[in-house]
Amino acid sequence: MDALLSLKRPVPVSLNLCIICQDVKTNDKLFAATEKGLNTLSNVTHERQKLRHVKYKDAVDRLSEALKHDSKKQLVWHKSCYAMYTNKTKLDKLKADSLAESSPSSSSSASRTETQPSSYRRSSSPPINWEFCMFCQEDKAKQKLTSVTTFKKSTEILEASEFEKKMRVRVAGVSDLIAAEGKYHLSCYVQFTRKTTQTKQDSRHADIAMLWLCDELKYSAEHGHVLELKEVWNRYCTIAEESNVDIPVSFTSRMSTFTDKLADKIGKFYEILVLRDNEASERRSVFVPLKFAHIPISKITREEDDDTIVTIPTYKPQEEDELLSMVHVALKLRGDILSQPAHEGVDVSEQAAIECVPDSLYMFLNMMLGGQRLLEQYIDEDYDESKEESVRRCRILSIAQDLIYTASGDKHLTPKHMGLGSALHQATRSKELVQMFHNAGHVISYTDVRRLDTALAESTLQGMDESGAVLPPNLVKDRFVFFSADNIDINENTLDGKNSFHATQFAACQRGPPAGSLLDGIKLSKNTTLSIPDAMNDILPVHANSKSITQPPFRAATKQEWFDIPLEESPSALKVSSATQMACVDSTMPVRTQEVSGKVCGVSTQVVCAAFADRLLVMVSQCGRIGTLVSMSPALPTNSSDQAPCESRVLLGPDEPMTHVLAKNLAEPICREAGLRPVLLGLALRTITPQALRELRQLIDSCRIW
Repeated sequence: MDALLSLKRPVPVSLNLCIICQDVKTNDKLFAATEKGLNTLSNVTHERQKLRHVKYKDAVDRLSEALKHDSKKQLVWHKSCYAMYTNKTKLDKLKADSLAESSPSSSSSASRTETQPSSYRRSSSPPINWEFCMFCQEDKAKQKLTSVTTFKKSTEILEASEFEKKMRVRVAGVSDLIAAEGKYHLSCYVQFTRKTTQTKQDSRHADIAMLWLCDELKYSAEHGHVLELKEVWNRYCTIAEESNVDIPVSFTSRMSTFTDKLADKIGKFYEILVLRDNEASERRSVFVPLKFAHIPISKITREEDDDTIVTIPTYKPQEEDELLSMVHVALKLRGDILSQPAHEGVDVSEQAAIECVPDSLYMFLNMMLGGQRLLEQYIDEDYDESKEESVRRCRILSIAQDLIYTASGDKHLTPKHMGLGSALHQATRSKELVQMFHNAGHVISYTDVRRLDTALAESTLQGMDESGAVLPPNLVKDRFVFFSADNIDINENTLDGKNSFHATQFAACQRGPPAGSLLDGIKLSKNTTLSIPDAMNDILPVHANSKSITQPPFRAATKQEWFDIPLEESPSALKVSSATQMACVDSTMPVRTQEVSGKVCGVSTQVVCAAFADRLLVMVSQCGRIGTLVSMSPALPTNSSDQAPCESRVLLGPDEPMTHVLAKNLAEPICREAGLRPVLLGLALRTITPQALRELRQLIDSCRIW
């Protein structure tokens, strides 16, 4: 079961690269393997395997396999990598760390006993050798030994030893280090002082037994020991008894209180899991080391360990403990998800979704949804993927992206979550609906949706020229382009078809493959809003030829007598007038307009008013452009009272609260004075203050045509 569920992908090894780092270093030359070098690598690899050194885990795995084959003579390595890997000083330090409880002196060279006591006690530890450093108990020829010569130094060391369990046992019963001829290395003393000072400060807020227990658990985690909660609790009680520390009543009354406090302190190297293979009253809790998540738990727990420093018995599962294997699979998949490179850009294609899903996660979900038949070896050469297979692949990618998004804490944005979130917002324009789907883990948050929309708008504006025209980036240069244009009727509900509002839209197309995807190079923006360039609101001037002015087409058919007498007294003029009105009803009614300029809070302001048949137009500009268009009209039919409410609606430009406030103060009085006649208000203002608002109303009143 371990081989199937470990989901460990084989890593290719290149014999042309350094066998240790598998990397290219321009400043480091590669050296060919020699017989002596291969023997050294073999011995060091065996030692590091025995010590379970995590730093060189990948290199140890590569070398252990490569040294078994005849091609080992083809191996090459960097000189610096070889020196670091085979460094004798570092290997000795690793060995010393694993045997920290044993004395390195000649008196302790005897073989170690087969069993080790459950705690570090004076009766089970070798006596202190006062000829060596009292802290490290090593004979370091290059470091000078300093003797304890003052009572102050002796008292400081003895008091600090209460916060370091090894020294506490060694100096038990010693009251004067001067008389005991205590000696120490200066570096060991500094390290001892730092450790005990930190422990002393932490002990003010936490019991010393808990701190010592955390040190032992950290050591166990580095060596891959799986522990059971009850054994950890027994060890804590033993340390508390030896340290004369009272166990908190909350620990003895409820085990969960002890577990929660311990989890906060060891969360970086242990994960506490509850095995739900039994009833609630018989369930066990185990401590699983995070550093060994890549190794099946069943292998860790069944591996014989000759470590004599272990103070907490390791957990030994039953022969068929499938739940621990499931736990390993979960940790392995989580590790693959977090190590997979996050999706970059805003591409929401199926290929982008496949690239962000780890192979192990896809295989696991494929086996879960496909069943046993996926493991069959029969392959049909004429097999074509059916609709069922396509649907299952789509659902696998959907579930996998949900797991990636949730496991990463909503940090790895997947194509599904971006595409579905943007589509949901475009279809409904509902912030609450987007946030509800986000809380369920199906789409990105509403803030990220706005960042996505801003990124697309920023990418579009990059292709805009000075006139405000946008050139699509996927058009191919020097290829024929087809253009089609059509008008967009924004406001065409008028009685006579006049005074309507229209826009024009162009579409361009080319035959052949595009120059690139529209989404290439686009990354999620840091902003959620966008400033509209001035070119989007500017009105371009019309370049007309003033030399060729068109003359009226009926100038020769007119008679002077039509204008000398009233129309009612000239039958011929009356007939021509009636015929003209029936044939040409487009421009016979002139529009009354009036324009005025002035200063508003020191800023030049232009006001243009026009009276159309169905509404009034009031343009107020300080920028030389139209700006935002707002329609102010009565909310009730026009035959209602003058006190009927009016409502404002933004037709063009940003729909902001300040826009409606200006419309209510400037356009609504005009609408009521004109007998509830609709008003179209154009605003392009630089200064908006209460004083500016009063001066604007006075300037508009001076341009009254209603």
